[in-house]
Amino acid sequence: MLTFKDLLMAGPEAVCLVDSNMIILQNNQNMNLLLNYSDTNLHGQNLGNILFDNSLIQRLLTRKNYNQWHQGECILKTYSSLPLLVKFRAGQVFDEGSQTLLYVFVFREIEELQRASFSFKTNAMKSLLNSVIDMDKKPEEILHDFFKAYDPDSEVFLLDLNLSSLEIDENDRELLSSKQVILTSQIAINNRIPTLFHSYKLLCFLPIYSKKAVYGVCYIKFSIPRLYDEEDKQIFNLCGKIVGSFIENHDIYDQFFHLNPLSSIILDGIKQPVIIVNSKGLVIMINNSAKMVYGFTESEMLGRPLGDIIFPADSTYDYSDLINSVMQGKPIFDANMTHIRSDLIAIDVGVTAYPYQYSDGRIVGVIFIMEEKSEYNRLKEKIEQWDKLSVLGELLHSAANELNNSLTSVIGHSEVLAQLETNDKVNEISSKIYKGAIRCGNVVKGLIDLARDDINQKDYTNIEDALEGALDLKRYQLRANNIELYTSLEKNMPRVIGNLHNIERLFLYIINYAEKRMLEYDNGGRLNINIKSSESNIIAQFADTGTCIPTYDMETILSCDNINNDIDLITSCQLLKELGGAMKIDSKIGKMNIISIKLPAIGNIPIEFNEYNNNEIIDINKTEKRVLLVDDEIDIIDLLTDFLKERNYIVDIARDGNEAMEKIYNNKYDLIISDLKMPNGFTGIKLYGFIKRENAELAKHMIFMTGDIINKETQKFLKGIGNPYIEKPFLPESLMEIITGMI
Repeated sequence: MLTFKDLLMAGPEAVCLVDSNMIILQNNQNMNLLLNYSDTNLHGQNLGNILFDNSLIQRLLTRKNYNQWHQGECILKTYSSLPLLVKFRAGQVFDEGSQTLLYVFVFREIEELQRASFSFKTNAMKSLLNSVIDMDKKPEEILHDFFKAYDPDSEVFLLDLNLSSLEIDENDRELLSSKQVILTSQIAINNRIPTLFHSYKLLCFLPIYSKKAVYGVCYIKFSIPRLYDEEDKQIFNLCGKIVGSFIENHDIYDQFFHLNPLSSIILDGIKQPVIIVNSKGLVIMINNSAKMVYGFTESEMLGRPLGDIIFPADSTYDYSDLINSVMQGKPIFDANMTHIRSDLIAIDVGVTAYPYQYSDGRIVGVIFIMEEKSEYNRLKEKIEQWDKLSVLGELLHSAANELNNSLTSVIGHSEVLAQLETNDKVNEISSKIYKGAIRCGNVVKGLIDLARDDINQKDYTNIEDALEGALDLKRYQLRANNIELYTSLEKNMPRVIGNLHNIERLFLYIINYAEKRMLEYDNGGRLNINIKSSESNIIAQFADTGTCIPTYDMETILSCDNINNDIDLITSCQLLKELGGAMKIDSKIGKMNIISIKLPAIGNIPIEFNEYNNNEIIDINKTEKRVLLVDDEIDIIDLLTDFLKERNYIVDIARDGNEAMEKIYNNKYDLIISDLKMPNGFTGIKLYGFIKRENAELAKHMIFMTGDIINKETQKFLKGIGNPYIEKPFLPESLMEIITGMI
């Protein structure tokens, strides 16, 4: 910072020193001459007495940053109270005598300033022209002569990333290593304009560049804090361009530090964070990815040691040793490290670092390239989860058919037993067996629904049935985790446009998401489910006491930028999008999290009418129909045989496809009820193919039973033929409804 002694020797400017009350303590002779005062008249006066407008003082006193000088124009009062238009510079200075910070004002009459400025500019342009003509001059000499014309005592250097190579004093070296100076020089490079910096001296950073490249930054330290206007800056810029063209045309650019103009664009095109530091470990360049990943702005990083920004206090890496090691030719490749973001969140990264050197081989810094591993690790965990789910899916696939066959038999026979037996105790036991089997069937059905692909057809679903199906799978688990469940459903709600299985899955994923967040607390939680209708939509709200969640919209959750979101939340949004619905999240600290979903609904379900010829209507109660049952499960065959015979059907039995074909060749059937999965490789699919070739009309009268609906081949077959089918486990009455509709 300037001392007042320096300012008193500051050339033609008028200078005065004031205290915090704006009382003039000292002034130089030029101040008296400017205002026509005697040497004693200014001492002790308030600065406001010589200003026509005190707003200058108010602006200065309200400024927070005292390291910066402020400049502009104002009107002074002369001794005879005549107005005088001047340019001013104002700021704080350190007085060595009193060891205090005081205010200093520097004034220059505009007319006199213009005369002096014209002389400076003319001499500088002459010097620049002569230097370019002189082929033997070096670029440093051209710059030196040019700025000496502006300020004979100025100092001129070409900045280097390796500051130790510059012949400058320690004060300057410390200043050039500061964050503000590095940021200012970076602005000069990026914008291709000279940039002024006010410190204890007036500094100018001038980019030296041509169309081909930026060759360096010229650092000028002026001895006199003059007032330089836009015209001066344009002349400085012209000097930088001329010297840059001189370097390019004389093919000497390899001697200089140079940046390709596209370098910043190229860095910003790299997805990985890239950070360049100088030999002292201070950040001199970052790309956009680094700002996004670490959460810092450019100004927050430039000029600061990288180790202080992103390395945690307990890091196993010593940042200084790391810089020195890399600069000594020992690069590192994909080293696993933990860094800290601006929000103090730790992230795992793979770090590659190698020396940053000039074309002449000088190593002047280090380039860091980071690969964020946090996302990779999360993705790896998700893949492991998906692998486990895939194994479970395979087990479910193989077990579902066996479970459904057994449950079909248990449900059907327990119902028959209850109808036949008059003993109250037996009826009570059979009723419990029936209810238990139904519950098991619903659980298996719910698990199968999660794996189904045939769920995109447009149906009209009772929202209560969908919620009940999801809760059948979750009630026990919620109760075991000490999570209280409360549901509230509006009566007589319209149907939802969407497949039942799809909506069940949607509800299940949202409940799972809430459950996982509530389990982050030790004392369980509470889940409220409230469903009501609104105009042409169904609104379902899931309120939970789990940890807070970001208030993203559905599109943001589904975007690739939000891989951090839970898979249950992402999947529920995918299902909602397919259903034409929407999601809204409301989460505040201290309140319940609310996930609201909206599903399209319909008031009246469209009814399709089929036209029948009255002569073709058949009374099925009076006509005996011949039915062929094809299944390898004896219990199911026995159950359905008794059930159909009681209803006046003639029933034949086949245990596999071969036996079924033999029966069909020798008999005439009105209806075939066949399982899809049977032994000996002769499945219900193959049986249908043979029957269709032999008797296409009979093939239309086939009803299929399956406990293997999650099989993609099964789904594709059933969609393709359009025949009715029933999923195991089922009640015989449900099968009877299909038979009645077909016959």
